[in-house]
Amino acid sequence: TVIWTIIDLFSKQAHFVPCKKLPSATQLATLFIKHIYRLHGAPQRIISDRGVQFTAKFWRSFLELIGTKQGLSSAYHPCTNGAAERANAMVGRYLRAYANSQHRDWVDFIPFAEYAYN
Repeated sequence: TVIWTIIDLFSKQAHFVPCKKLPSATQLATLFIKHIYRLHGAPQRIISDRGVQFTAKFWRSFLELIGTKQGLSSAYHPCTNGAAERANAMVGRYLRAYANSQHRDWVDFIPFAEYAYN
């Protein structure tokens, strides 16, 4: 399981979306509509890393369709997407505190970690 971290750079509000595996561009679009668009509408701009799902033609077309501009962080420089990197570190700490000693149930605590972060 992986966590897709979405940060509003204005409010600093975070959303942590659990995914069973690294999602494709098509799956990302579905998750985006389900978890982000329904709450906030289309953002003016999205900054992401250069993962294949974010550079895929489908994802670029999806963003164009909803009127969102895309920015990509610099390769091998995670500091260009620092807000998400800090959020990832914090959610990791929260989940280690909440999960059982074997850390097998951490995905169940993502909503609690998101609340604590925000």
